[in-house]
Amino acid sequence: MKKIILIFTLVFVTAAFLGADVYIKIKKHSDAVEIKGRKIPAQDEITEMWIGDNKLANISADQRIVIDLTKNVMYLIVPQSKTYIETGLPFDMANLLPEELTQGIAIPKAAVKVTPNGQTKQVGKWKCSGYDINVDLVMGGVNMKTEAWVTQDVPFDWKLYSRELYPHLMKVAMARMAIDENGINEYKKIAGFQVAAKTTSSFRGIKIYMTNEVQELSEKKAPAGTYTAPSDYKKVARLSMQ
Repeated sequence: MKKIILIFTLVFVTAAFLGADVYIKIKKHSDAVEIKGRKIPAQDEITEMWIGDNKLANISADQRIVIDLTKNVMYLIVPQSKTYIETGLPFDMANLLPEELTQGIAIPKAAVKVTPNGQTKQVGKWKCSGYDINVDLVMGGVNMKTEAWVTQDVPFDWKLYSRELYPHLMKVAMARMAIDENGINEYKKIAGFQVAAKTTSSFRGIKIYMTNEVQELSEKKAPAGTYTAPSDYKKVARLSMQ
C-alpha cells in the first residue's frame, strides 16, 4: 500500500511540475536626468513575465507582448486603447509602427555586439556569468552599453528562450531601431537568462543610467488568457501614435 501511495504521489507531483509555468517579476529603474533644461525624475517600474510551453508573455504598464511559437504568432496588446496587433514570426517591427513614424523617415540601423566578459557573480540566489552588450545606432549618435548578468539555473529551457524568444523581445523593446539578422545572432550568444543588468545610454553628451533585476522567479500556473489577446479588444493593423 505504501508503494502504491508513493507512486501515486510521484505521478501527481510530476504532472503538476510539467503543467507549471514560470513567473518572473523584474524591477526596472531609471535615474533622474536633465535634457535641454527639462528635468525628468527617476522612475521605477515592475515588469512581469510568464514562460510556458513554447510561449511567453511580457507584461508592462503600457503593453503586453505575447509570443506563441506553437502558432508562430506574436501579439502586441495595448490595454489603454483596448487594441492588439497579431503578426506572424519572424516579424518586421517597421511594418507595425505608426505610418507617421515610418513615412519619409529612415529608421536608424543598430549595430549590436555581445561579448562574454569572463566574469562571474552571485546575484540573489543565482550564480551568473557576465556579458557586455554594446549597441550603436549607425548615423544616430546613440550608444548603449549594458553589463548583463546571466544564469542557466532556471526551471525552463533557457536555450529555447535565448534562441527563439529573447530576440523577438529585443526587436519590440528597440522598436525605433532596425536590427538585422547579424544583430539578432549577437543576442543569441547570450547563454542563459538575464537576471540583472546595468545600462548606460549616451547621446550628445547626455547619459541615462538604467538598471533591472529579477525580484522573483517561481513556478506557478499562469492566469487564463495570459498567452493570447483579450476577446473584447479590437484587432488593428498598426500601433497608433498614442
